[in-house]
Amino acid sequence: MSSSDISVKLLGYYGTDKDIAHRAWVSTDKCKDRTIEDEQRVIKMLVDKGHTSPLEIVSFDFEMVIPLFVDRQVCTHRMRNACVGMSGRYCSLSDMDVYTPDDLNDLDIGFGINEYWDAVCAGRLAYTNLYEGVCEIRPEMRRRAREILRNVLPQSQMTTRRIQMNLVSLCNFLRQRLDKHAQKEIRVLAIKMLHAMRDAGNIPYTLPLLEQCNFMLERAPDIDWEEINGRQ
Repeated sequence: MSSSDISVKLLGYYGTDKDIAHRAWVSTDKCKDRTIEDEQRVIKMLVDKGHTSPLEIVSFDFEMVIPLFVDRQVCTHRMRNACVGMSGRYCSLSDMDVYTPDDLNDLDIGFGINEYWDAVCAGRLAYTNLYEGVCEIRPEMRRRAREILRNVLPQSQMTTRRIQMNLVSLCNFLRQRLDKHAQKEIRVLAIKMLHAMRDAGNIPYTLPLLEQCNFMLERAPDIDWEEINGRQ
C-alpha cells in the first residue's frame, strides 16, 4: 500500500453554521428573528476574535485506515471526543496490509524497496509463525499471545482508527498537520480529512472562513493550498 491507500471516510457530522451562531447568542438571549446575514456576521466575529467555544458544537466522525506510525501521531492530539481503534488483542494484525512509501526508490539513502520489504516481512513472518505455534500447542493462550506478539509487527502495518473531533480540535489538528514540514503521510491524511469536511457541506460559511485565516493561527503555518486543493 502507498500514500494513495491512506483512506478517510466521513461517517457522520453534527452541527451547522446556524448552530454555531445560535450557540453564541445563548449568552445574549437574542436568538429569535435572526437572518442568515446575522449568523454569518457573528460567526466572522467569533473567528476573528478567537472565541472558539460556540464552534465546538460542530463535530465530525471519521474512520481512517493508516499506518501505525501515523496512528501514533494522530493520537498525540487532544481530541476532546471519542477515539477508538483496532486492537491487536482481539484481531490478528498480520492480516492487515503494509504501507510502502511512494518515494522509497527515489531516495538516495542506501537501501530500496527490496531491503525495506525484507525487514517488514521478517517481523510479520515472526508474528505469524509464533502465533500459529501457540494456537497449536496452547490454544487457550491465543489472546495473550496476540497481546505480546503485536510488539514485533512493523510500524508500517496498517490499522483502522475511528475518531470524532469537534471543530476546534480539528482546527488545531489541521493547522499542524497540513503544514509542509509535517511528515508526508500524515499530511496526506489531513488533506483527505479536510476534503471530507468540505464535501459534508454542513458549515459552508464557517469552513472557508477558517481556511482563510489558517485555522485561527496568528502566525500562519506553511500550508501549500495548491497541493491541498489539487488533491482528491
